[in-house]
Amino acid sequence: MREHSEQIEPVRLRLELVSDYQTSNDKLIMKRYGESLTGDSIIRELMIPSDMTLHALHYAIQKLFGWQNSHLRQFVLPEEVYSQLTGQTVKGWSDLVGVLFQAPSEAEHDLYWDDDYESGSFAVWLRKRYTGPYSFEGYYEQYEAARQDIEDMLDHFKEMEVRESFSDYLARKEKNQDTEPEKARKASLIDLTIDELHASIAMESGTESLLEKLVVADILASDDEDRNGEGLSVMDDVGGMSGYARFLQTIYEGEDKEEAADSRRWAKYMGWNQKKTVPKKML
Repeated sequence: MREHSEQIEPVRLRLELVSDYQTSNDKLIMKRYGESLTGDSIIRELMIPSDMTLHALHYAIQKLFGWQNSHLRQFVLPEEVYSQLTGQTVKGWSDLVGVLFQAPSEAEHDLYWDDDYESGSFAVWLRKRYTGPYSFEGYYEQYEAARQDIEDMLDHFKEMEVRESFSDYLARKEKNQDTEPEKARKASLIDLTIDELHASIAMESGTESLLEKLVVADILASDDEDRNGEGLSVMDDVGGMSGYARFLQTIYEGEDKEEAADSRRWAKYMGWNQKKTVPKKML
């Protein structure tokens, strides 16, 4: 977990819990007991410090909605942002494992490293997990461990049977109702699209999950936020980068020059420049 030298700022979040399968009685209960004005959703607003990790935010959400830590969770980027970052390719995704996305093995091993409640006051136990100072001790969120994990996966599938993605099949079927799924071909995992990956390999945790050690300030920003007197416009040079590009610069701090240059390459890859700002909502 990296140290944050920047000043900690308050961040206001608005969370909305929505269900598309509510009966009229459900809506009545939501109004009566869930403080819902319309009965369609429950809204909670909270102030959190900018250095709160996503891991700690999960526990805060449990508290806000009165849950007992029995809910699975997944923090993801908006679909358009995810597609832009990865190019919808395994290569694009794998390059960001350990930097932005979780390692393939993480969900099976240590994502729940501090879920150790056994007895006593649950409220006290929960409070200790969403209050600072924040840390994340999961093994696979360490950069070196995450990179080794994804490299092992890529090495394991140097040659594999690639199945046609379901979306490609549906697209062909719309043109020809009699079409059949295409036969598998041989290819390396690194050369596949994300759709081909999911069609060929069962990945319980998927490829979209963000690292839970990431802090709110790394992935959330408002248009009027100003860190360098220039807002959050992304510059091509390391000294002027902010938002996501600055995060990459910090991740690679201390690494060799080739890896450090990745922060500049990713800033250009994302197409962010002085005329564009970091998206308001990254979750």
